[in-house]
Amino acid sequence: MIFGIQFFRREVRRTGAARKGSGIAADGRTRRPMGEEVPPVVQLPLLCLLVLIPLLALLVRAFVIEAYWIPSPSMEPELRRGDFVLVNKLSYGVSIPSRLPLMPFQLPGIKAFSFRHPSRGDVVAFRFRGDGPTYVKRCVAVGGDAVRIVRGDVMINGVPPRANKDPAGPADFGPIRVPRKGDVILLSTGDLPRWRTFIEREGHSVNVEEGSVLIDGRRRSTYTVGRDYCFVLGDNRLKSSDSRSWGFVPEDEIIGRVFLIYWSIDPASPRRASLPIPASVRWQRVGRGIR
Repeated sequence: MIFGIQFFRREVRRTGAARKGSGIAADGRTRRPMGEEVPPVVQLPLLCLLVLIPLLALLVRAFVIEAYWIPSPSMEPELRRGDFVLVNKLSYGVSIPSRLPLMPFQLPGIKAFSFRHPSRGDVVAFRFRGDGPTYVKRCVAVGGDAVRIVRGDVMINGVPPRANKDPAGPADFGPIRVPRKGDVILLSTGDLPRWRTFIEREGHSVNVEEGSVLIDGRRRSTYTVGRDYCFVLGDNRLKSSDSRSWGFVPEDEIIGRVFLIYWSIDPASPRRASLPIPASVRWQRVGRGIR
């Protein structure tokens, strides 16, 4: 009898120790002791999540939406220096960016296919002449439009556009017609200075020989435009470098349409260690849509 009682007590102590070591709670559920490694079956989904979330963010940035900072006053008052904006890359089509996530080499950024053309009045982001800096300007004219600036007023096909934000600017410009794909340009040695850079930007060599124009080494009296173009201006035309100085913007170099100010900081705010960050934020501009 005594032996049976002692055996029972030993079993109770052993069972309790086993329960404590294995983390069995009073309700019967198993608890993992501290310091024990998470089984691989639990680690794998967590690892996949940690990899997929940053990768998804990179893909969204490359193909769907990208953020940009406005560094100059060229688009005031619509966009002010210090605004942070979002660009919808799917506004006009799907493009293959020149740089993809995790790729060490550069791709020839091309537009896979287009949904629609930019419209007059759209605020667009683009990289002029390939992989250069990103610009934000307003598209005021599209292929086939005639552009003229008279005493600072922009005229599109003889009519002021709705987005004629700032009538100030250099007195006169044009008239000039925005080229579009398929247009035929008449060439002569007298007109060549006007079109030489344009043709070279489309990837052709241009020379003059014995009074004739040579394109890619062959005599030509006409040139057929190979791309669609836009004419862009800054809203603050007195402080903007745009199509008046560096020419037409190819549609396939437009990244997308600027549609939202998601953050805005006044760069003129004094920078002091004691100054809280929110003091320089222009809250009235945060979340503002672009017109």
